[in-house]
Amino acid sequence: MKKITYVLLLLSITFSLVSCSQPRSSSENHNSNAILSMGTYILQRNENSSSFLPSIVLKEDGSFTFSFSPLLSTIPSGTYNIEDNQLILTSELEGTPTSIYVFNVDGEALIFDSINSDALIPELWTGRISAGTPFILLSNSSEIISED
Repeated sequence: MKKITYVLLLLSITFSLVSCSQPRSSSENHNSNAILSMGTYILQRNENSSSFLPSIVLKEDGSFTFSFSPLLSTIPSGTYNIEDNQLILTSELEGTPTSIYVFNVDGEALIFDSINSDALIPELWTGRISAGTPFILLSNSSEIISED
């Protein structure tokens, strides 16, 4: 009887602790005051632009896709968050993180941060995406507001 009482007491304490914690929703990010619109961001065109423009799609559920080459057999996708005015994309394959891409948030533009990002496939990027390359908002569905 004592064992059953002990187990029930432990379950009650565990349930109380879990129910008191506040879950973080996908649009709540931390350590930032950035306001970022969800939607499609495309590489800003320049004189060397081809018909394919790399794009980032941010979704309300906290997921993203990052299309940067029509030659890739898989499109990088995963989850994102905002920290210190930076958008951090964590690419995943079967639930395992594979790459991190960092962009500085500048109004409705995302500026690629090559120093803090994992290496991209150079032969697919040469002359197109480098440090400071802006992605601009093409369309949006709502805003992510990130506060402390």
